[in-house]
Amino acid sequence: MNTNEGIETISAPRSIGGYANESNSQYVAFAHLLILFIIGLASYYNSMNVPFTYDDYPNIINYKYVKDFKYFIHFSPEMDYGFKDRYVGYLTFALNYWLGGLSVRGYHIVNLYIHICNAFLIYEAIMLLANKRFFPDFKGHRHLRNMAFFASALFISHPIQTQAVTYIVQRFESLATTFYLLSIMSYIKARTELSSKRILYYISSLILTFIAMRTKEIAFTIPIMAFVVDYLFIEKKDRTRFALILPKLLLLLVIPLTIVNWDITKVFISHKIIRADTSQYQYIITQFAIMLTYFRLLLFPVDQNLDYDYPLYTTFFHPKVAFGFAVTIAAMAIAIYAFYRAKRSNGPEKLYLKLITFGILWYYIGLSVQSGLVPLLDLIVEHRLYLPSIGFFISALSILELGKIRTKTLSRAGKALPILLIAVIVVLCAATINRNRVWQSPVSLWEDVVKKSPFIGRGRYNLGNEYAKLGRYSDAISEFEMALILKPDIVDAYYNMGLALINNGRPDEAIENFKKALQLKPEYAVVYVAYANVLFKQYRLGEAIEKYKSALEIEKLPEAYNGIGVIKAISGDPRGAIEMFDKALSIRPDYTDAAGNKKSALALIH
Repeated sequence: MNTNEGIETISAPRSIGGYANESNSQYVAFAHLLILFIIGLASYYNSMNVPFTYDDYPNIINYKYVKDFKYFIHFSPEMDYGFKDRYVGYLTFALNYWLGGLSVRGYHIVNLYIHICNAFLIYEAIMLLANKRFFPDFKGHRHLRNMAFFASALFISHPIQTQAVTYIVQRFESLATTFYLLSIMSYIKARTELSSKRILYYISSLILTFIAMRTKEIAFTIPIMAFVVDYLFIEKKDRTRFALILPKLLLLLVIPLTIVNWDITKVFISHKIIRADTSQYQYIITQFAIMLTYFRLLLFPVDQNLDYDYPLYTTFFHPKVAFGFAVTIAAMAIAIYAFYRAKRSNGPEKLYLKLITFGILWYYIGLSVQSGLVPLLDLIVEHRLYLPSIGFFISALSILELGKIRTKTLSRAGKALPILLIAVIVVLCAATINRNRVWQSPVSLWEDVVKKSPFIGRGRYNLGNEYAKLGRYSDAISEFEMALILKPDIVDAYYNMGLALINNGRPDEAIENFKKALQLKPEYAVVYVAYANVLFKQYRLGEAIEKYKSALEIEKLPEAYNGIGVIKAISGDPRGAIEMFDKALSIRPDYTDAAGNKKSALALIH
């Protein structure tokens, strides 16, 4: 084609194998990677001191498994299912804890390092797909390097990634993406390498697939994506294809076999992972509508939100659902058209057409696990776009490159495109910095959620908690009240509002909230302790002891033993008090209140 010839005339000299002059290519690649590194630092420099928030607490701060390496060596049946399922991700948190405790900066440094590495891997993966075995007549590697750079730069600078990078616990998402990319790249090397190294690359791809699956469930689709790469880029019938794909397909069983002995529905519902009242049909059709929001966020990342107030659709014929489905079908049609068009093309057009198909399939396959059959609790979450967005950027940049080819590379539009992309990246970088400002404190984060989703009870509840931590008890009570109006079954809201009411000098109202919490959850031991503490302050000692005992029937809480001990001491039974304080200290040796009370009781005896 004449357009291809035009590209050839401006290409740099090439060495054997179709690549541009190796030394020059290495310098260009180094420059690209250095710029990507700088973009990453610039985008996230203000995220290093973002505090732990929300799911960071149950998964890191209060999670015993990341605080002792013994759990990573000796498994036991009673271990939390999530720990085994995401073993590798938790191991990195354990290493962070071992090196720096709960100093937040170390966790953010690792998260940013992973994000930058992923941008590097995207760059190299795109170059790998242009291998001379796949495209023996392709000679436009200089332009491809620029395309790979811009795709990686869009990925690393886009503010949609903040939830997977700035939000510490979402390292599961970004780290699984790292192993996902490495696995696919190793598979590509295994299919293109002509030496004995191909066996090592293939074994590496299997190992990396397994590691990815032990990081997060999104890795379930790696074998499927490997088959897509094989089918798309290796046109000639290859007898080894099935033999190589089969072991990877068998790895699809890794995640199901992990949960084979669970009552999966009960486990997921108890951990608030799935929506128990939502059918698969409702969840799937709602995801078609959500696809429109995902596209909008990737194209125009405004009004980002940690907790979206998104409706659950019940009919396929809702306009938003139907339109979302139509967009999905249109995207698949483009992918199919590009694939078959590539068969009749050659040179750069052939590569970019295949990359368009590859990117679209990567995007939808990447979304399939979390936006598929299992009705997860959160209908829409931004970090779910982290892995799929790679395909989006590859397809988008490939379409632009294809457009340049068909309008002649030396056209004015072709020359202006890099300048336009640089401007877009600068804007995205600024947007990421701005989004990270919202994460600077839990209060600013949840205030942002409440502003954008005022009718979400969870947002109100969490904002109330953050106000309470700052001693803003009146504000906290207002948020808890609103949360309970929106969602009356938030048990913790009654408990925490009770604590806020105590600190606001309203003990009788606090008791009423504790009673409501216990009506919803009779086995809530800490509520009995808080209830008993109020009764104690009102000098209703007999009632207080009964509440402490009710707590102990559920859970051996040291606070309950300490409370009973204090009552026994002031009631003239110091020996009985010491017995209670000893029980409290046996559970929590560093319990200073119990230790001090024990000394006072001993003084009464002597």
